[in-house]
Amino acid sequence: MDDMIPSGPGDNNDNLDDMYESLEEICNSYGFDDVGGLKEVKKEMMRYAKAIANPETFKKYGIRPPKGVIMYGKPGMGKTLLAKCFAAEIGKYIPEEKADRTQILFTQLNLEEYVSMWLGQTSANLDRTLKAYDLIIRRARSKNLDLKIVVYLDEMDAIGAKREGTHEAYQKMLGVLLKHMDGMDENSNIYWIGSTNRPDVLDPALCRPGRFDKLIEVNKYDKGGIREIYKIHIGKATEKSDFDELFKITRWRAIEEASTNMSGAEIAEIVRRCVEYALWREVDYQNIKIPLREKHILKEIELFYNGKQPSDEVRKRVGFDVRRYINDEDK
Repeated sequence: MDDMIPSGPGDNNDNLDDMYESLEEICNSYGFDDVGGLKEVKKEMMRYAKAIANPETFKKYGIRPPKGVIMYGKPGMGKTLLAKCFAAEIGKYIPEEKADRTQILFTQLNLEEYVSMWLGQTSANLDRTLKAYDLIIRRARSKNLDLKIVVYLDEMDAIGAKREGTHEAYQKMLGVLLKHMDGMDENSNIYWIGSTNRPDVLDPALCRPGRFDKLIEVNKYDKGGIREIYKIHIGKATEKSDFDELFKITRWRAIEEASTNMSGAEIAEIVRRCVEYALWREVDYQNIKIPLREKHILKEIELFYNGKQPSDEVRKRVGFDVRRYINDEDK
């Protein structure tokens, strides 16, 4: 029955209301200002978001609206965060007269989780989930609500690799995904973002026009981008009033040069370790007064490259894990 659709792998018969609740509304939670060092990537994503928010312009000129984009690049560059910011960005371009009846929702699918020990069930699991999204949109439309769902497919090479030599279960899942993308009409409100570290192994069928229309490289930072990323993570690690007191950085060039080959996730870890170091040295853990300078960041970069982790004794003395001060979305 259409009103009883599993929300994911296995035999869990959650109804559409439960699946709707599982979708994430993130318009006010994320923004491209949270992403540093990727100006050209953000510009491409903003252009795609604007197109999704205004499909009528495409229809007016008899042109097919875009369907999907694949981000590719090394791990730790923030592709998951970019996907969420992209979904939030769509809401900014919705015409004002439609804003009160438009909702943008986000969901992330880990395709590996859909693999079942029963071969035929693997593709059926994914098929039921994607059908459920379509039903949710149709139900919203019947209530005069314009609901758009952004589906983020992480690690697409898991099922999107060239079909020769891949497991039959993955081939069937790829077939299901392509069937749903091809079956979408111009009024469909499902939009796709994929990510991969291995664009060279993707099946060409995924990347043809009408499916994933664009490939965006997320592999290197813009000039000045490393400093921007440090400042974003330092800002997350400290209260605004303590920002200037805790970090006293004057020689950014040395830090930028030392961090040239680091990802955003690795830079976030360096900032976390610096805060941990400050907590370890300070007697009053609630009020850190020892400023952190570029030498402390450079030292943590050196330790990071040498593979050394902060000792258990440091964490024991600090008394808690300072990771909670860093909002680490970079994957």
